[in-house]
Amino acid sequence: MASELDKKTEDFLQVLPDQRRDDFRAHLAEMRRVAAREATIQTTGGIAHEVNNALNVIRGFTDLLLTDYRDGLSEKQIQYIKTIAQEGTRLEEPTRRIQFLTDGYASQPAPIGLYAVAQEVFGKFKSTKGINMIVDDSCKNCTVNIDPLELSQLIHEVGLNAVEAVHRKEVANLTGDEYVKISAEPCTIEAGHPGRFDPGNYTGITIEDNGVGMIEENLNRVFDLFYTTKNSSGKGLGLPIARSIAQRYGGGIAVTSETNSGTTTTIYLRQTTAETTITAPTGPRDISRILVVDDEPPIIDLMSQGLSCAGYEVLKASDGQEGWEVYQQESPDLTITDIMMPRMNGFELREKIREKDPDALVIAATGFGSDPNSDAKFSDFTYCLAKPFQLRKTVLPLIEKLKTGEPL
Repeated sequence: MASELDKKTEDFLQVLPDQRRDDFRAHLAEMRRVAAREATIQTTGGIAHEVNNALNVIRGFTDLLLTDYRDGLSEKQIQYIKTIAQEGTRLEEPTRRIQFLTDGYASQPAPIGLYAVAQEVFGKFKSTKGINMIVDDSCKNCTVNIDPLELSQLIHEVGLNAVEAVHRKEVANLTGDEYVKISAEPCTIEAGHPGRFDPGNYTGITIEDNGVGMIEENLNRVFDLFYTTKNSSGKGLGLPIARSIAQRYGGGIAVTSETNSGTTTTIYLRQTTAETTITAPTGPRDISRILVVDDEPPIIDLMSQGLSCAGYEVLKASDGQEGWEVYQQESPDLTITDIMMPRMNGFELREKIREKDPDALVIAATGFGSDPNSDAKFSDFTYCLAKPFQLRKTVLPLIEKLKTGEPL
C-alpha cells in the first residue's frame, strides 16, 4: 500500500515545476517526520501509563507492609521490601521524563523564582570541575508561572547538554575559561519569528556555553526523538523533553550554535498568571464510605487495604459502568475513579454522578495525568491524583482536608 501511494505521489510530482516539486517533497518529508514523532510519543505515553500503574501498586503495597504489617516481619524481610521500594522509586525518574515528553505529567503551575531553582540545578550537575557554572543576576528578578518540577527539568535537560558540550572540547583547546551560563529577560515576539512562536510577551531563559558547538546537520535535528551525537552515552531525549515542557506553557525553544565556539539555547515561556479551575470543596464533609473505581485489580486491592486500615468502609468497582451502579445503590461519601476504563470511563462516570448529585466528591486518579489547575477535562473533579501516588502521604491527607473543609 505504502509503495503504491509513493508511486502515485511521485507521478503527481512529475507534472509540477522543479521548484514546486522540491518544495512539495520537503513539505511531505516534514509531514512524515512529524507523524512518526507523534506516533512514537503516543506509544511511549502508553508505556509510561502502564509503568505508572505498576509503580503505584509497588509503592502502595510496600508502604502498607512497612507500616501496618511491620511487626510480623523479620529484619531480612523488611530489607527485601525496602529494596523493592527503592527500585520502584528508581523507575520513577525515567518514567517522569517520558511523561514530560508526552504531556502525561500532572502539572501544578505556580509563580516560581528562577534564581533559586537555577542555582539548585546547576549545583547538582556532576563532573563540572573546570567549568564556570554561572547563574546571572538577571535571574534574580525573574518569576515564571510554571510547575516547579518542570522548571527544574527544563534547566536540567538544557544545562546538561551544555555541560557535556564543554567536556567534549579537545583537551588541547581548553583555556580555563570554559563556562555554562543561565540568564533571563522579558521579551516580546512579533509575528514571523523563526521559532514559529505565537506573537506575545514571553520570558526568555537563555543557557549558553562555549563548548564544541554543532554543525548545521546536527543543529537541524536537535529536537528529533532519540537523535544523539554522544554515542552510547546519549538517549536523544533531552531537548525534545525540554521543548515539550516549554510548548505546554505556550512557548518553545530556539537553538543557535557555531562549531568550536558554543551553543545558545533560549527557552521561551508565555507570561501568564496562575489560574485555578479545579472544583473546590464547600465546607466540612462527612466521609466514612468511599467508592474506588479502577480496572486494575491490584490497584483496587491496594486502595481497599489502605483505606480499610485507615478506618473507612470501601466499596469497589472494576469499571465506570459498575461504579455507576454501585454509586446509585450505595450513595458513597467520596468516589475515587480511574480515567481510562472499559464500558464507561472516569469522565463519563463523573458526569453521571454530577447529574445525580452536583455536590458529590469525585477524585480522579490517572496514570496519564494532566494539569488539574487548567485542563478543562478535569475542571469538574474535586481533585486529580497523578499515579504513582502514595496512599498515606497523598490520599489520606487529601481526604482529611475534604473532611475539614481545608483548601486542597
